[in-house]
Amino acid sequence: MANREWFQLRRQSDDLVYTFRRRQDPGGDPAYQRQDQDFWITFRPDLGWVAWDHPTQQCMGKPWDVPPDQQEDFPPEGVWVSRKGAKSYVYELVYINGPLGHDLIGASSEPTNWLDESIHLSDWNPSWPADARALMAEFVSFLGPEIRIEHIGSTAVEGMPAKPVLDLMIGADDESEQEKVARKLSEMGWQDMGEAGVAGRRHLRKRSGEHANAHIVLFGSVHWGNNLAIRDFLRAHPDERAAYAALKQATVASGADRLLAYSDRKAQFMVELLARAVAWRTTEAKGK
Repeated sequence: MANREWFQLRRQSDDLVYTFRRRQDPGGDPAYQRQDQDFWITFRPDLGWVAWDHPTQQCMGKPWDVPPDQQEDFPPEGVWVSRKGAKSYVYELVYINGPLGHDLIGASSEPTNWLDESIHLSDWNPSWPADARALMAEFVSFLGPEIRIEHIGSTAVEGMPAKPVLDLMIGADDESEQEKVARKLSEMGWQDMGEAGVAGRRHLRKRSGEHANAHIVLFGSVHWGNNLAIRDFLRAHPDERAAYAALKQATVASGADRLLAYSDRKAQFMVELLARAVAWRTTEAKGK
């Protein structure tokens, strides 16, 4: 049986899924926060467990058939109803052991800590582009030919040392499609990590067979454009590629052999690299 740390609200009309984790809400009340944004299911002494909008102090949703005086110390499972403007929606609340069923019992209250893992760098592997294309073809066969996918990250830049983990970026039309794609990938065995510290991105990973990450973002968004800008900038500038490679190797040599530490120590360099990449992309676009 699932613990009471995590639950999902599954919308009945279109299978949209929202994942929540137990927190203390801004008002200090017992609550569960939605993984991908600042939205809460909280306990109100006068109302019981409700979806509560703190800015407007309004109830946005509640259990359908469990009155407040029959509720326990956690939101009741079963049917919930919500209202968004003039529309009403029906959801099913289901407790899980972590995002999409992955056991996170004992995980830190910091949402990105369970993302951490050991890392190492490998020299450029000429098979990475072909491996990425094979995985992209697998996605197309499962998600449909209209899906938009790009191979990004260091494994997409020839000659670049990299963590031996393929990064694929999927462009979704809206939040609903992000959820649907994430759910389908989870059915393929991918682990759903939520936003993993990056607002607007849905991050999934696979650590069996060919290791890979999938980043589901809105097509044409800042996330979409920035990832492509960095990839294409590094492909077109050997000096920038060499500088980034040296930085990556020095970071690991300094003892940053865990993902979060490695990313943190690269952070300022990446901010500066992104600025140069975006400026270059803008100049290139004006010249066409």
